[in-house]
Amino acid sequence: MSPDDVFFPYLLKLFAEYLEDMEFSTEEARLRGSEAFAGWLKELFPEVSPAETYGDEEEEEEETTERTPEGDALFVLLSFLQADPSGAWVQEFWGSLLITQRNAPRHSVAEVNISYLIRWADDRLFSFVCVLPPHMIKPKGVLSDYLVTKIGSLSAMQFHDMIAERPLDLLHDVQQLKIPKGDIEEVLRRTVSVVSEEPNARRREDLQNAIHLMRSMILPPLPPEAELEARQAMTGNSLTGGSWEIFPSEEAE
Repeated sequence: MSPDDVFFPYLLKLFAEYLEDMEFSTEEARLRGSEAFAGWLKELFPEVSPAETYGDEEEEEEETTERTPEGDALFVLLSFLQADPSGAWVQEFWGSLLITQRNAPRHSVAEVNISYLIRWADDRLFSFVCVLPPHMIKPKGVLSDYLVTKIGSLSAMQFHDMIAERPLDLLHDVQQLKIPKGDIEEVLRRTVSVVSEEPNARRREDLQNAIHLMRSMILPPLPPEAELEARQAMTGNSLTGGSWEIFPSEEAE
């Protein structure tokens, strides 16, 4: 059973019932927190155990309730409620539950593009791109906050699965081209030089904004606070211990 395909839609249905029953808006539910929703669920299923969903496994087959997707989802829910009475497990789904209840965006999303870039020390590059082009968004403008985040989640899962199947060393060895950062910088500098000759000031500004966007995607700068925050995240309050070399800072812009 896939939690995405079965459990989350069931939990979302219960969340909608929770909002209606408590007469909460999505914002009110957010302010009250996931603990309030978890408490509501415990009141909804106070004494039911997971085993009661389909009956005892040792019973005769003809006496056992037939399995259904909703029954599977209920079994998972009851298992959560039994294993974690505090309701902390709801927090894993809380953000998605809130997002799904938002109104449709006022501005239509025309395209979603998610990129992952791996750069090795010898300047070999590997790019993994997930694109949802305009012609695949049907009907036009239907992408909600939840669907956009869902696409991001699926792209992350696909990237994870790809690395799981193909070691980084293999990805490195099949890359034929080396593209040093300096070469990318040179291309951008030459582009800036050409754009600077554009006589129309408004058009020149638009092209400069496009260059800035490309630079931020291909050569993202390291924010000034990134090193400090990274070290704190890795070591807690102490900035002297732990290992944080994974965060490059020598080329901060």
